[in-house]
Amino acid sequence: LVGASFGRGIFVLDDYTPLRELTPELLNQEAVLFDSRDALWYVPNDEVGSQGSAEWAAENPPYGATFTYYLKEGLQSLEDQRKAEERALGEDEDVPFVGWDSLEAEMREEGPTILLTIRDENGEVVNRITGPSSAGFHRVNWELDYHSESIIEVGEEAGGFFGGGFRVTPGTYTAELSKVVRGEHTELSEPVTFEVTPLFDGALERAPTSEFASFREELTQFQRDLTRAEENMQEQIDLVNAMQTALRRAPEENPELAERLNDTRLELLELNEEFEGSEAKDEIGERGPPTPSDRMFVGFRALFTTHGPTESHKQTVAAGQRELADIRERLQEYSENVVPELRKAVQATGAPPIENF
Repeated sequence: LVGASFGRGIFVLDDYTPLRELTPELLNQEAVLFDSRDALWYVPNDEVGSQGSAEWAAENPPYGATFTYYLKEGLQSLEDQRKAEERALGEDEDVPFVGWDSLEAEMREEGPTILLTIRDENGEVVNRITGPSSAGFHRVNWELDYHSESIIEVGEEAGGFFGGGFRVTPGTYTAELSKVVRGEHTELSEPVTFEVTPLFDGALERAPTSEFASFREELTQFQRDLTRAEENMQEQIDLVNAMQTALRRAPEENPELAERLNDTRLELLELNEEFEGSEAKDEIGERGPPTPSDRMFVGFRALFTTHGPTESHKQTVAAGQRELADIRERLQEYSENVVPELRKAVQATGAPPIENF
């Protein structure tokens, strides 16, 4: 259902947005965030069973909470403003040169952004989503997830396993509209309240929200510890590989040191197998013993269900945490003692220096 009745002052965006009186006063506001209907909470599934050559499925409404907002005027970047001024010039007027500093400012500017900030009933920020910044009516969708809390690598956008953060639990949430222009954050609307409600109750009683929350925090820390350990592991392996290259370019042969480097490299690779599994088995699809990463992903799956973590999920994650603690302890010996001692020995041979080492 899409339509408008301007004479009666009623505007219908579609069947997912409640009616809202459309008045001149409303349209003269800088921005309006419309009320949102309750969001249905379930596990989406985009798989369709085989129906032969006639298989076809219509597109479903977007999963999550849908928000509609109105901007009286679009947000303009410095470049947009300059071009608007140039377009306003008369046909015979010359386009003025704004200066190098102004052009540099245009190139360095982060474009204006519209933000929708989602908060839980305690006022804690759950997620922030961006939307179009041009004038008129717009619609954005929140997929009922927390922002990703994965470790962010320098030079890369924030990411996360399964493409984002964990799914929220049913409850009361608010959304508020704001803009960010040249670093200045300005609120544009009062918060609107909406509910996240289960589509249906499962056969088993759902775990309490508190269990979802505590398990999520535990799993997030496990993920961060695992990521840091994996990065440290790869760093030590890369350093040993670099030292082997440096030693081959040293003025004199040093067979004893070369053997030590080779042994250390093999020891690190054996320890790394406990992180990532057997490379040989992976090549042919052979299963090996579960790794801490495997156990972490079992825990992740618990938070992408409507039931929540079971005792089996909790025990699996606990086992992964114990395994990780043992690996980190052994890896610490290499990163703090073994590899630094090898570094000094390689440097003493007069070998070329290693970057950032």
